[in-house]
Amino acid sequence: MLAVVTGHFAIELGQKNGLASLTVLDEQLPVLDADAYWGDPASSSLREEGQMAFSKPGTDVHLRGRAWPPPGQAQAREAWLGLQIGPLRKVAYVIGDRCWVRTLGRLIPSKPLAFERIPIRFEHCFGGVANERASKAVRDASAHNPVGRGLVVSSREADGMLLPNFEQPNAQIGGPEDTPEPAAFGLVTRSWLPRRPRGGTYDERWVRERAPRWPDDFDPRFFCAATNSLCATPHLTGGEAVAVIGAHRDGELRFVLPRWRLVAKFELGTRVTQQSMVLDGVCIDTDAMRLSLTWRAHARVGRRMSELHSILVRHLDDWESVAAHEPGRRRCAGPCARVCARGTARGDLRAHCELRMDVARVPRSPARGRLRRGATRADASARARATTTRRAALGAEQHHDRRA
Repeated sequence: MLAVVTGHFAIELGQKNGLASLTVLDEQLPVLDADAYWGDPASSSLREEGQMAFSKPGTDVHLRGRAWPPPGQAQAREAWLGLQIGPLRKVAYVIGDRCWVRTLGRLIPSKPLAFERIPIRFEHCFGGVANERASKAVRDASAHNPVGRGLVVSSREADGMLLPNFEQPNAQIGGPEDTPEPAAFGLVTRSWLPRRPRGGTYDERWVRERAPRWPDDFDPRFFCAATNSLCATPHLTGGEAVAVIGAHRDGELRFVLPRWRLVAKFELGTRVTQQSMVLDGVCIDTDAMRLSLTWRAHARVGRRMSELHSILVRHLDDWESVAAHEPGRRRCAGPCARVCARGTARGDLRAHCELRMDVARVPRSPARGRLRRGATRADASARARATTTRRAALGAEQHHDRRA
């Protein structure tokens, strides 16, 4: 069973400390359950991926919007586009429109034209369509981005072909033999490289022995849609500093990722499972000035799907701890850890844990939490004093009997 939560925040400029502020949007967009493309799926790139993966080994980060000239310039022939978030950093060289021109029998890039804005998409990165007769390097370049521009299959047909607007600073195109990886900030379609081979091998042996399960050589990174340089492993947790350059008219955007701790509670028959939700998706849209975050958690239900009662997702306050109830363990985390660890009866432990999570639906103040823990310690001290008194009385009675 899968639980996915998306949160959308408005990015607002004009703060005194130089950081943009983030506010939760009043109207939240629904979780997307199917892939969405910029146009025809056969000839355009992926705009947003459907949230159907049960787990991701890293946090996907992608940037949407348009590249702008440097601040103060209405047009430019070249500029820079960059994104840094936590440990991730990616920079691209932005160039105006160019094409292949033939000079002295050799294909070279033309001089760039001035640009005002360029969409940040795979369509404006290096790539193109290749046929089976092309070389392996050309076919691999096409598999990385079949909707791009600049890939030369036949030099006789290359005159006037558009070149990419985004290039890697250390791998710029100089001739038709160059096949660099696309300097993209978007999402990679499942059928493109490098995602496609991570899905595993689906042959006759898979049909005979594994179907409909995943193949033996399946790589969980198949579920990661971001480019390799924009997939954070381990996951981002919130609180990371974000910097975006060249994607807004005012120049640089800086803010800090919200640190939200979400917990998903799955009620399956008499079994209750609580899992911390993982931040595995970050989308920065500089056109809409919107930040979108995606959290995910899953629980194994097997064949007991019909016994699923509810899924509850809540936001923990800073003072709360995550009560992770794992199957096969008779303890839980949080303020009730000491009670559960004392070895109570199995039925009592289950009832205690369920009660603990039901109470957790209503946010409590730190003072109330301290009061409950203080009352528990006071009750325990009273019981200890009463036990000591009873033992002393019993000892005195036995001593009197022996003397008699």
